Amino acid sequence: MDAEDLMEKLFAFGHKIIHLPTLKISTVDIESVNPDNFEAFVFTSANAVRNLKLTSTKKSVHCF
Repeated sequence: MDAEDLMEKLFAFGHKIIHLPTLKISTVDIESVNPDNFEAFVFTSANAVRNLKLTSTKKSVHCF
């Protein structure tokens, strides 16, 4: 997903693109998380953010 956006921008500038993916990102079937039980979330990648399942939206949880 992120690579395609970057490739598209580089291609638009006239660059030749060679795409050799080395990782395959897969979702894991996990239970939803109740944000009321946490003071903060620490994410290690954009994919971690995309795959977080919340039981509700709590605006006061800090994210790092």
